[in-house]
Amino acid sequence: MVEKLGHNMEYEKNAKYCVTATTRWIKEKEILRLLVPVFVWLLLFLVLFVVMCRTEIWFLLLAVVITFLSIIPISIVSYKKCKKLNQESCVQTELMLTARDGAIYKDDMKLNVAYSVLDNEVYFDDERDLGKYNHCHMTFCGIIGGDDVKGFVAFCRENGVEIEVFNVM
Repeated sequence: MVEKLGHNMEYEKNAKYCVTATTRWIKEKEILRLLVPVFVWLLLFLVLFVVMCRTEIWFLLLAVVITFLSIIPISIVSYKKCKKLNQESCVQTELMLTARDGAIYKDDMKLNVAYSVLDNEVYFDDERDLGKYNHCHMTFCGIIGGDDVKGFVAFCRENGVEIEVFNVM
């Protein structure tokens, strides 16, 4: 069940709230660096496979098998790099959030806000629709947990910010 929190009253403009949150900046260049080895492997495998099938040079079968099996170490290295990037991108930080026009902003970046009752956490991100083919784009996300949740939810209610509430009992 999903419901919205918010009120229709007069609110203070540009109300600010400072909170500690676990944030994550998603850098597209880092993700691309993780995918390059896999794309190179795929291209090499397909070229060798097509050449082997077209020319009927069967000793290329050994090269195709070796290339096919090389995805295992490539996957292991990519997994380790991804795990390291995942740990480095999540950071506890102090955020100054601004409530205006019924929304929460961080440095003029509008954030979507959701509150999980069961987990007692507030999730926020800057996910937005970019059009027909680029469905969603997100560069920043974060979680407010623990004792800061009640204060943040109260701040949002006081300033007329709608929060999506889920996991309602």
